[in-house]
This record gives sequence, C-alpha cells and structure tokens, in this order.
Amino acid sequence: MNTAPDTAPTITLDAEIVRKWRHDLQGPLSNIRAFSEELREALESVEQIKPTSNTTEDEWYALNVLFAEDIKPCMSLIERSVQQLQSSMDTTREYVDRLLENTQQR
Repeated sequence: MNTAPDTAPTITLDAEIVRKWRHDLQGPLSNIRAFSEELREALESVEQIKPTSNTTEDEWYALNVLFAEDIKPCMSLIERSVQQLQSSMDTTREYVDRLLENTQQR
C-alpha cells in the first residue's frame, strides 16, 4: 500500500498560481516597455534641439548634464529591469511547464 501523500494537486495548484501571476504581470510589463520606448524616442528628439539666442551657455550645459547624468541612466535602468523581469517570467513559465509535464507523466 502506498502511504505517500499525493502531491499532484498541490503542484497543479502552484503551477496555476504561477501562470496567473505571470499573466497578471505581463500587461503592466508590456506597458512599461512601451512607455520606456516612447520616452527614449522623445529624449532623442529633444537632444536634437539646438540652443536659441535666448538660451544661456549655463542653461544649455545644465540641460546636457541632466540628460547625460540623470535621464539617460534612468532610462537604461528601466529598460534593463524590464528585460530582467521578462527573462525571470519566461524562466518561471518554462520551469512550471516542465514540472507539469513531469507530474502528468507519473
């Protein structure tokens, strides 16, 4: 007589929770990705703007520093974070899929 507890329902439930978690995060992740792409394009457009006769050298320098030291690094961080989160979600999905396959083969 086999006295080992049946763990298949727990594994299936856990898999469904992970799938729901991944699905629920995919929408916001897609929005963040799209938003960061729009911001990157806007920044590239703003960088093409040349100073006018009313712009002082100090103002222009401050704007360039703002882009180089604040905005661009933040955009890069957002983009890397989106890639890391997507990779983590993909890895989790693959793991859960393999786990379910192994459970169903028993």
